[in-house]
Amino acid sequence: MIRYNVIDLFAGVGGLSYGFSKLPEFNIIAANEIEKDISIAYTLNHPEVKMLNYDIASLTEEILLEVLNGRQVDIVVGGPPMPIIFYGRQASNGRPS
Repeated sequence: MIRYNVIDLFAGVGGLSYGFSKLPEFNIIAANEIEKDISIAYTLNHPEVKMLNYDIASLTEEILLEVLNGRQVDIVVGGPPMPIIFYGRQASNGRPS
């Protein structure tokens, strides 16, 4: 059976990773989440996955190559922001951003 290596960006607590991990064809090899507390929750949910805790803009090729350790990434997934977080932030005009 073919197994596809998956990296989860904007991973949150790992909902997308959870769904992919339930199918034997997918192997979650790494995830990235900028929010430290959320990345800790992800690691508790998926202890076998290497968690990166970077701003996506500073996630370099060198960092990824080190984490991948020669493995190929076949699928990249990423979740949208959670509405409670997205709408909970206030813009400078006082309205949700």
